[in-house]
Amino acid sequence: MSETNVTEPELQAIVTKLDGLTLLQASKLVKHLEEHWGVSAAAPVAAAAPGGAAPAAKEEKTSFDLTSKPRARRRSRSSRWSAR
Repeated sequence: MSETNVTEPELQAIVTKLDGLTLLQASKLVKHLEEHWGVSAAAPVAAAAPGGAAPAAKEEKTSFDLTSKPRARRRSRSSRWSAR
C-alpha cells in the first residue's frame, strides 16, 4: 500500500486501524457506513451520450473464414535408413 502523508494524529490512528482490517471486516465497515450515511460506495454508471440514445455496441463476430495451406511432404523415418 502506498503511504500518504497524514499530519493529524487522529487521522493517522484511523489509517493505522484500517490497515489492520481483514477483507471481511472492511466489507462490513463499508456496508455499515453506507447505511449510516445513506450513501453508496458503488462506482457511478456512465452518463448517457448527449443527443439521445447511446451508441450501439459493436456486433460480435460469430463466423470466420478458414483457409488451409498444403503441408510439405515429410519423408518417413524408415525411408532415411533404407538402401538407396
